[in-house]
Amino acid sequence: MGSCCGRCRRGIKAPAQHCTDAAKVTIERWYSPELQTDVMRKEVNPQFGQTTFQLTNIVRAAPDASLFKVLANYAIKSHMP
Repeated sequence: MGSCCGRCRRGIKAPAQHCTDAAKVTIERWYSPELQTDVMRKEVNPQFGQTTFQLTNIVRAAPDASLFKVLANYAIKSHMP
């Protein structure tokens, strides 16, 4: 089952730092309004390299309730004076 996404790509000119020339930073972003989050974001920066973030194997079902159960041996200890 797919989800509709919108793509946005922009280039920005980063200010020069010290003696280096100004660098063009490119950001590509795929946003899903249905999920209300980025599903992919790629940033290319000549100074720092490429960074990619991508959501994969998205499960749209409710999480297993056992993930939220308190462990049987869990205890709160008060250290009141």
